[in-house]
Amino acid sequence: MIHRFVELKDEIKCALSNLDTGNLIMLISNEWDICQSLIIVLQSCEEVTREMSGQRYVSGSSGIPLTIGLISALNKIVSLTYRQENNIAVFPDEVKMCRQDLLSEISTRFSNLEQSRTYTVAMFLDPRYKLYFESENVADSTKKHIIGLVTTMINENERC
Repeated sequence: MIHRFVELKDEIKCALSNLDTGNLIMLISNEWDICQSLIIVLQSCEEVTREMSGQRYVSGSSGIPLTIGLISALNKIVSLTYRQENNIAVFPDEVKMCRQDLLSEISTRFSNLEQSRTYTVAMFLDPRYKLYFESENVADSTKKHIIGLVTTMINENERC
């Protein structure tokens, strides 16, 4: 939504200038810069949301890798700058705070994702992510758990 808003910046300014703007507040240049910078920060979140919201494919195995990737992308934005009219500008403080809040909430809400047997088993069994665990201990533990499950199933089938 912000992307489209910034994309239509000139048209919005033109339309608002033609109206009786007694009660309307126009965005100043700095606020347009904030919106432009916010697009860069929120783009990674939007991509992850689209990927996890897919209805035609299984997405549970993607939970851990996408969360790790999103955190990594948001961390890289710290040093990122953008070019605007040949001037290099750093992100406004408001956008830096938004990025930090996003990182904090993601870390808080998804801190125990690798502790979930459901997500780790789904991830381990998906050939795309089998070796993408952040912690080697979690990968080894998941591998042993799956071997135990398969062994149990084989033993039960042999008894029948």
